[in-house]
This record gives sequence, structure tokens and C-alpha cells, in this order.
Amino acid sequence: SVLALTNRLGQRRFVTIVGPGGIGKTTVAVAVGHALAPAFENQVSFVDLGPLGDPRLVPSAVASALGLTVNSADPVAGLVASLRERRLLLIFDCCEHVIEPLAALAEALFKAGPAVHILATSREPLRVEGEHIYRLSPLSCPPEGRDLRATDILTFSAAQLFVERATAASDSFALTDAEVPAVAGICHRLDGIPLALELAAAGIDAFGVEGLASQLDRHLLLTVKGRRTAMPRH
Repeated sequence: SVLALTNRLGQRRFVTIVGPGGIGKTTVAVAVGHALAPAFENQVSFVDLGPLGDPRLVPSAVASALGLTVNSADPVAGLVASLRERRLLLIFDCCEHVIEPLAALAEALFKAGPAVHILATSREPLRVEGEHIYRLSPLSCPPEGRDLRATDILTFSAAQLFVERATAASDSFALTDAEVPAVAGICHRLDGIPLALELAAAGIDAFGVEGLASQLDRHLLLTVKGRRTAMPRH
């Protein structure tokens, strides 16, 4: 995903990573920013829109993240004027709840600044001129109903993440061949979504693999506590 996005950004200048919540859009966007930092001479700005409650404050929030002072009467015009001649990568994260003003701003910056590159993350496309969509796929899940060993399912990224997080959550956890069907079921029930898999794995001590699989029908993820440092939306 990171390599594909870096190549696409270089060719298209404006890409939106689209996918459901918890699929890893922010993680991928940050990785792309780090990968491209040398090419942009470290002119990469990450704008976290998640905490923004008022969509009208989008231009001001972007200006603040960039360390710019713009005219409060027309902040969009001020941003366009400030960035028109600059070469930089703007990462707009978590756009869906402020999508209307952010879409208008992103389009204006893209059209006015030939060296401005934009990478956005959103649960839906911005639907503006110049935007190219990159849909982030879920992690690959092991097939259900097949006779697989523990080593077999670790070739699938969803199972690999689940086992990695379960091992981190419990010193005593060690995946056995007998537990493989349950892990495959967990991966499928959670649609290969990384955040859901991490939350489920956090309950490994309390429920065990078989217990986790059966508890998914009882809204287990509503009772499992995530990381203290997680973003509020997660």
C-alpha cells in the first residue's frame, strides 16, 4: 500500500485513501509521509481533523497546523496565496465529518499550487477535481473450513496481526493447531479490519481463543478496552 501510494502521489498529486473506520488509513498515510519526506525536503505537514468539532474552522485549523497566519475574513484565499509557490505534501487525516469545507479547500489548493501534493484519509471520497481514490483493502483472512496448521494461517495478514497482538497481551498465549479454526473464524467475523482484530486480541487472557470466537456474537468488542492513547474516534 505504501509503495503504491507514493508512486500514485508522484503521478497524480492528489490522492484520497478511502476505507471504513479502523482499517488503518491513518497508519498508511503517516508511513507515506515518512517515505516521501526526503523527496519533499521534509516539507510534509500532517493535519489531524479528527478533533475538529466545527466544520467552519477547517481553513483556520489547516493554517494553524502549517504555522501560517491568514485573513480570518477569507482564510481559504489566504491559504491559497501562501501555498501557491511552495512544494509540499499536505496530509489531511479523518476528513469525513468535515468533508464539505475540506473538499473545497483541497480542490482550491490543488488547482492553485502546481507543486502542492495532497494525501487525504476519509471514509468516503471528497469528490472534487483532481482527486484520485485509493481504496484500502482489509487484511487477508485464512480460509474457513480447511484443515490448516498454525504455521499455515500466519501467512495471512489478518491472522498474523491477531496472533501478534494476542501474544503481546498475554505471555502465556501460544497458538496451537487446534485453535486455528477459531482464529480463522475471528478474522472473518471481523472482516480483516486491523483495529477490530487488535481489540479482540486484547481479550485473549479473559476469554481464550475459543471463547473470543464464541463471544463475538455477544458484542464482545463493546466491552473490551482499547489503548489509552488511542484516538477518541477509535
